[in-house]
Amino acid sequence: MPALGVLLRLDQKWAMFSPRPPNDHGWWVIEGELDDGTPVDVLRHSTDPASREKPRLVSATFPSVRWRKYMEYMLRVRREAYWKAMTGHLCRTWKGNRTGGRPLATLSVTFMHEQTPPPGQPAPGVEPNELGRWRCERDRVENLDGFTYLSKTVGGMCAP
Repeated sequence: MPALGVLLRLDQKWAMFSPRPPNDHGWWVIEGELDDGTPVDVLRHSTDPASREKPRLVSATFPSVRWRKYMEYMLRVRREAYWKAMTGHLCRTWKGNRTGGRPLATLSVTFMHEQTPPPGQPAPGVEPNELGRWRCERDRVENLDGFTYLSKTVGGMCAP
């Protein structure tokens, strides 16, 4: 009978929903500054300053599902080299055409951590986790203030 259960896909697990579904999540804020000091929103390639307010639809802040999954992975990764690669990519691909071609000078990455409270309890506040600041240079990025890792479980994943 076990083979029939596998064949009919009755062997599925519901750990995502039960007994304890993930109760914390959040969104990313990637703030940039142009060489003249103008603040910009790097994640959305916008010349408006980045907002720390929760987006109406968090998944829509990413250019694709792959970027969303990549950023989810970045919550768990400990290697600064991965962060340098990601921030270097953001520096290189900054669309400066709306800013007269002005390049990014610096960028900072923040994860806005939000917990879902148990039913009937008030929601705790949003906790910004400043993950680091980088200086964008022509061929590399430089970490400006030491790299910080999240030290708690975020988004159902154990962040180091």
